[in-house]
Amino acid sequence: MNLKTFIWCFIALLFTSDTFGQNNGKVKLNIVPSFSYLKINDKIIKVSEQKIIELNEGLYPVQIWAPKMKMIEDTLKVKANETIIYNKGLKTLSPDYKDYRKQLRKYRLNKAKPYGLAGLVLGGSIGGFFLFNQQKKAVQNLQNEALIATLTYENAVVNIDIAKANYEEKVTEFNRGKTIYNTSLLVSIAGMAALTSFSVIQIRKNRKKSGDKPIYQEKNPFVLGKTEITPTLNYQSSNVTVGFTLQF
Repeated sequence: MNLKTFIWCFIALLFTSDTFGQNNGKVKLNIVPSFSYLKINDKIIKVSEQKIIELNEGLYPVQIWAPKMKMIEDTLKVKANETIIYNKGLKTLSPDYKDYRKQLRKYRLNKAKPYGLAGLVLGGSIGGFFLFNQQKKAVQNLQNEALIATLTYENAVVNIDIAKANYEEKVTEFNRGKTIYNTSLLVSIAGMAALTSFSVIQIRKNRKKSGDKPIYQEKNPFVLGKTEITPTLNYQSSNVTVGFTLQF
């Protein structure tokens, strides 16, 4: 090959390279969430690690997926010698993740039921104690009044009939209040015992119903296939080369 022929071949090569290079375009990826994955031309791209890609001019089908989100399909148009911005956002949760959240809410509700029943029992006990204390004070007041009436009756010389009537009235009120107090006390104690027994039974049932806490295990739909590692051993003169081959 003479010099003239070599020069013409070199010029043709430059022209050809420039012509093919003009068919490429760039795409700037603006995908939300940033930890999404883009599948294009059987290639998987992690958006957070590669924001700009370069492709030949044309129309490309793409798939976009992110953990816990529903995968979407779209088309991407690449123009030669231009840089376009591809905006896309994943807004819908995957059906599997929605079902997991529903099961988790149910699990937490079942776990919280025993504490709610325990709070009800505790509140009833506090309210009952307050009511008993008020009734006890009322009975003590009636007892004091009856005692005063008794002293008035015993020491009165004048108006003995009025003092006696007052005495009998106060004693009667005292006895009635004491009876009401004792009856309320017995009924309240029985009610609290029944409510406590019911709460214990419900707590045991809810512990059985709550079951095990659900675990969300999501499968990556972009896994290409099985990975195999094949060791290699190469002998060349006095040198030995050891390596391995990855097959997807």
